[in-house]
Amino acid sequence: MACALGNALEMYDFTIYSFFAVVIAKNFFPVQSEMASLLMSITTFGVGFLMRPVGAMVIGRFAGRHGRKAALSLTIGLLIGPVGWYIRRCLPETHEAEPANQRGHWRNQIDLRHTLLAIAYVASTCLAVITPLAGRFADRHVLRKKLLAWTITLPVIFAWLCSLKTPDGSDPMNALIQPGAELDLDAFVQLRRDIHQAPELGGDTPLTAELVVSRLEAWGYEVHSGIGGHGVLRRGEGGRRLGLRADMDALPMQEKNDFAHASHIPGRMHACGHDGHTAILLAAAWRLTREPRFNGTLNLIFQPDEEGLCGARAMMEDGLFQRFPCDAIFALHNMPGIPVGTAVVQSGPTMASSKRVGLHIKGRGGHGAMPELVVDPIPVLASLINAIQTIKSRNLAVEEYAVISIGTVAAGTVYNIIPDDARMLVSVRTDTPATRRKINQRLEEIVRGHEQLFGVEIELEITQLAPALVNSEAETELLRTSLTPLFEPGLVLPRAAKVMGTEDFAWMLTEVPGCYFMLGNGEGEFHGCSVHNPHYDFSDALVRIGSDCWVKLAEDYLA
Repeated sequence: MACALGNALEMYDFTIYSFFAVVIAKNFFPVQSEMASLLMSITTFGVGFLMRPVGAMVIGRFAGRHGRKAALSLTIGLLIGPVGWYIRRCLPETHEAEPANQRGHWRNQIDLRHTLLAIAYVASTCLAVITPLAGRFADRHVLRKKLLAWTITLPVIFAWLCSLKTPDGSDPMNALIQPGAELDLDAFVQLRRDIHQAPELGGDTPLTAELVVSRLEAWGYEVHSGIGGHGVLRRGEGGRRLGLRADMDALPMQEKNDFAHASHIPGRMHACGHDGHTAILLAAAWRLTREPRFNGTLNLIFQPDEEGLCGARAMMEDGLFQRFPCDAIFALHNMPGIPVGTAVVQSGPTMASSKRVGLHIKGRGGHGAMPELVVDPIPVLASLINAIQTIKSRNLAVEEYAVISIGTVAAGTVYNIIPDDARMLVSVRTDTPATRRKINQRLEEIVRGHEQLFGVEIELEITQLAPALVNSEAETELLRTSLTPLFEPGLVLPRAAKVMGTEDFAWMLTEVPGCYFMLGNGEGEFHGCSVHNPHYDFSDALVRIGSDCWVKLAEDYLA
């Protein structure tokens, strides 16, 4: 009984140690072939194994036979402990400057490596106490039996860990030490929810960018960060050059959902699904490293500040396409109100341009009892409001889409003083450059006419926030052909209801041809809830669907 216990403990000891030798080797020395991986694992095991007798001899000089047995296990614990600490340091942690209610958030991203190494450390240390107790009752032949146990155990462990394949042909060890293997994207669903809990605004997305960088670097990508703020991308080599883009920023609004992964930061929310877009592209990035069935350059672009309509332009001004040229570029967005499992791939104008129009009316103020002595800007303001509204109804054809909305007017301080000036801000959205130019011309004519009519001076300032998003015909057809086999017949739609929202990916399409398409986020009260709504949430089913789309497109375009 005592001999059996001693053998069992030694088999357990060597099983644990062999397993983690493979983990460490595969984690720190990534190789392409299974034979090279096996040799690297055996080498790692051998180095650690040589340390065991060294520790045993040092401690054994001051202890008996049982002290040496204890030293064998204790050496394992001492060896694995620092390795676990080092791996933990290499994995993403919470940023020091994050709010207290967010601190520690990224720790649940630490994958199975650190957990298993910690278990091994505790188990090996415990064996340092248990082994001598078992050894006190073992006979002198137990060493021979242990040698037999080791001989049987080691080949089995290495064969299982290094040679066993999952049904899709992937390596189960890499599935353990990295999230999101081909047939299990649960890790990326959780990653999406983690990003949702820690939303970041505008161009200030350091934690999300750090998460993206750590994942891409761990998977062997070449990473360039800090482009346009916290933009991240990877460049491959050779052949055609494909760009895939995802946005990372959230919105400054209070979330009203009560599920477990709701935002932890007051006044911030991922209410447009950018957490999901980031998770989709990361999932595709992982899968493309597992079975890279393409030949060319793949640029993965993780963009900040889409909501402010500044991120794409900032990356381009930093030399995005000069440093990392693309022959075509693509992006996706979730679309509430249409079923999951539906895609909208539309050629031509797809999203509206956005511009901010500011008007500053300069008159001459005075006492409210003596209007004949002043140049009152208030009637001018009222007349401009009515005149601007006629552009859509009287100057544009039915097929020329435009939305003109007056958002703010401001004038005066008290009721009995006629102000010196008045101001107005207007939002103008169109879907073609021709319509935009026509509206700009008409605004100029209306403003100059009011100056003559009322005797005032009016400053007109037009700021282009983003152009109309126009999908190129060839790239749209290529994308539609690529995606059609992934969906049920008839569910890759050529167009959907007209949307006059704005997307700053349009800036990228002014330099590189490409296509921006939609994936149905679901119908009903929950997943059919509109974006920019405090009750919105991204459908986790899109993580797999979206990554399928990116993988298929990369393989087809870079064939």
